Amino acid sequence: PSEDMDRLNEEVATTTTALYNQLSGFPIHIGASIAPSIKLGRFGISVYSAAQTNITLLNNTHPMIDIYHKEDNGFIMGYAAKSGHLSFGFALKYLKRRGAEGVRSLFDPDLIEAIGSGTMDTPGDFAAILGEQEGKGWGFDLGVEYFKKTGSSEVAVGLSIMDVNGTKLYTGAVESTVPKQPMAVNFGMSIKQDYGIFD
Repeated sequence: PSEDMDRLNEEVATTTTALYNQLSGFPIHIGASIAPSIKLGRFGISVYSAAQTNITLLNNTHPMIDIYHKEDNGFIMGYAAKSGHLSFGFALKYLKRRGAEGVRSLFDPDLIEAIGSGTMDTPGDFAAILGEQEGKGWGFDLGVEYFKKTGSSEVAVGLSIMDVNGTKLYTGAVESTVPKQPMAVNFGMSIKQDYGIFD
């Protein structure tokens, strides 16, 4: 919304209360990833590394911080085959995730001590105070696509199921704070018609 952008265009507040009011309810997202891949015929493998952090300040009366932080490393290898107009494939993945999610009070003694000591410089430092843990697990994906071209027409229909039944991340802890990796189902369809200079 434009009012949220206006808050960012304003001069940065110089007091703690004013700064909190300026940022309250405004989600902050930081993310980066890299995934080099190799494809050999119908087989492919990727190694990936990714980091993502979402932070939102909540509740003007009793300030809270909602944080979702994860650092992922792992690999995924997959195989695909084709029969007529139908293609299908599957992939096996290994995921090692370090992170935490939760809502904590800004008046939390551990948080105040960390801020006061000057040791909290990164989103990962926030996550550590929330009880950052490391989890590891195996998962798999499935996909199928129908593609047919007739004359100047093309039809494609695709379905993918990512992290079938959810990829379980084992931490060895009684209660895990590592962000979960839920199952996601994606469906898409496209129709293309070639009219010479127009598609």
